[in-house]
Amino acid sequence: MVHGDYGGQSSKPPYLNDFALLHLDNPISTQAAQPVVIATEVSPNTTIAGYGYSNALGGTIGAFEVSWPSPVTPNSGQMSFAPTGDIRSAFCQGDSGGPVFSGRVRGCKPSDIGDGGEKRPRSLQGVISYNYLGLADHPGTEAQEASSKCRNAKSMIMQDITLPERRSWICRASNNAASGCR
Repeated sequence: MVHGDYGGQSSKPPYLNDFALLHLDNPISTQAAQPVVIATEVSPNTTIAGYGYSNALGGTIGAFEVSWPSPVTPNSGQMSFAPTGDIRSAFCQGDSGGPVFSGRVRGCKPSDIGDGGEKRPRSLQGVISYNYLGLADHPGTEAQEASSKCRNAKSMIMQDITLPERRSWICRASNNAASGCR
């Protein structure tokens, strides 16, 4: 179910309410991934997950990775960051709809090793939306050039789901089944 007020490219800001809910016929095993709770506020430190570019393991694209981008800044229902400095964690095309977790976490499965102080269940504060790609500075394969454009992006934009009207929409659309609705 796509958010009813999705704004598309022409909205101000662009792609406002760029998120949807998926209703599954069968539940996913909690051994595969733990459920999350909707966060109540934006944390500047986040964890993103997807198949786009990650600085983990020397740089990958097209493999599932969890990474820690620069701190995010909330603005008009969206959050943003620019991949800067030595750690240039970014998301790329294909990552839209991926999770933006509150805080620095390691993995999604119950068996993923954390530092012992990681909050469970994970708090979901947003959804990966779009980016403003930079120039490629790494010649090579198509994947290397694509990841280079993402690492050099001017801005990475995510949708903030902590806003009361968005939390409300999620709760209504899920019949209050989403954790954090009650």
